[in-house]
Amino acid sequence: MRYDLFISYAHADDHDGFVSQFMEKLCEEHRKFTGRDLQLFFDRQELHGMDDWQSRILTGLRDARLFVAFVSPGYLASAYCRKEFAWWAQHEMHRFVLREGVAPIYIVEVPGLYEAPLRTEQWFERMRGYQCHECRAFHPHGIAVLQEAALERTLHELVTSVESRLQRTRQSEQSQAYRLPAYNPHFVGRRQELLQLRETLLKESINAVTALQGFGGIGKSELALTYAHAYAWDYRLGRFYVPCEHLPSFFSALAKVGEYLALTYTDTETSEEARAQRVCDELHTRGQALAAQGEAHHALLILDNVSDPALLAPRALSYLPSNVHVIVTTRLEPARYAHLSLQVLECLKLEDGADLLEMYVPFDPADPAEETAGRRIVELLGGHAFSLEVVGAYLLARRDVGLRYAYYLHDLEQDGIRLLDESSAEAGISLARQEVAQVGALMEKTYALLAEDEREILAWAALLPPDAMPLPWLRDFAGKDYPALLEDAPSRSRPSRWQQALARLRGLRLLTPIDDNLHRMHRLVQATVPSAPADNDERQARIFARINECLARDESYWYRGGTRWELEPLRQLIATAWDARQSR
Repeated sequence: MRYDLFISYAHADDHDGFVSQFMEKLCEEHRKFTGRDLQLFFDRQELHGMDDWQSRILTGLRDARLFVAFVSPGYLASAYCRKEFAWWAQHEMHRFVLREGVAPIYIVEVPGLYEAPLRTEQWFERMRGYQCHECRAFHPHGIAVLQEAALERTLHELVTSVESRLQRTRQSEQSQAYRLPAYNPHFVGRRQELLQLRETLLKESINAVTALQGFGGIGKSELALTYAHAYAWDYRLGRFYVPCEHLPSFFSALAKVGEYLALTYTDTETSEEARAQRVCDELHTRGQALAAQGEAHHALLILDNVSDPALLAPRALSYLPSNVHVIVTTRLEPARYAHLSLQVLECLKLEDGADLLEMYVPFDPADPAEETAGRRIVELLGGHAFSLEVVGAYLLARRDVGLRYAYYLHDLEQDGIRLLDESSAEAGISLARQEVAQVGALMEKTYALLAEDEREILAWAALLPPDAMPLPWLRDFAGKDYPALLEDAPSRSRPSRWQQALARLRGLRLLTPIDDNLHRMHRLVQATVPSAPADNDERQARIFARINECLARDESYWYRGGTRWELEPLRQLIATAWDARQSR
């Protein structure tokens, strides 16, 4: 990030230079305290519309570590100050300072600001939740007071607070991620759920295991991954992601952690249980070494999409050392794991759903009808997180033709899109079927944007493991009918056709990266990709041929560091095929 601090203020509050000189004194105090200069985003130009805000201010917000707000009546009345703060509050977890990323500096009296609710806007309530730095005694006296010793004490407190938070963002870079999918920068809302998850994991000193439960597309995995990002600074021992569909036991999950750590085992450590014990011992030993150095010593294990309750057996979980936190995501009924801490996720609230849409295409403050239309879209889709992502990504892709929320809302109402309804589920129409129907209807617009070779890539992706999709396989499969996908980039400055197609699919949230070889695909996307049954039969035959080719390889092939990534998709494909055979 290029900036330490983003300075948010009403321009009228700096008419005499008070805000500017306050920041000069703050930078001077920070230099004395740390020996280095603060990098500020401090915009002094007036804004001229939404496009201007996006081109200048949004860039600064994205590139800053902390947010400083000069609170006054003028600040609270400014539509653009509101947008700056609201955007930042939704992105605090990006900076690893959830609940601590804002430093309000209270400069002019706002009657009742912290005494009683004055208004109902969500952004205003969030502002009240941060620890405020009291500076009202200085502002009425103008610039001259900035030389007084009394202000130095306030500045020193502010500098100490800012530096401790900046240090946390630097610590987060030392936490290694093991197969952790890329963080979704469009994640919004769920603030209370994140804080509840954090509190639960810290409260459980032994076997800190929390299950996130809810139906598909509601955001269970995204919440777990966002937690892993927001609190990376506390997991110096590492953050481990294990896809668990078809995994038979918790020991199997720990075996994946052993692979990530590149552990070698003794001749006596041949059973899955013995190797699981070795992994737990290793995590405990490494954690003790970090704790002795006064550093964060926890590890985070995300068990995503657990489909077998046996994986969460109490006896197996008892192997975990106390410095390992575990987050489980599952659709299983809560009764299947009553021994765990449980957090049930609901659909997004109206405010959070609107914020999610704004992450893609911000509402224009000059056109209130756009925000009204966006909120109506959230209502129509029942706050279903993944459905709203589909809408946002589509609108972003169509900004070149001026597509607006009001136009999209009109189409939704014309198409008769219905929100998820649990009463319909009771009547025999399962929520799972409703989810697929809703997302499928929305996806028709998205699929219409794709080129033929991009559709071919998706058709193959729909048949591969959603949590470990092998990109080289996808490229080979789709490249048979579209050879341009197999061609290298013509130059360093010009991407290949494969790179262009992949970027397009990522931008539309149809694929999300794990690393250079593996991607993920949401199961609701897989369920809605259009493809003829005959075509899929042919594709399945080619996939089975690739599986047989892998199984026929010499054992030494799998000991090469650059090839072991294929093991996970191979394991999942074999497990899926076995389950299908058993169910016949």
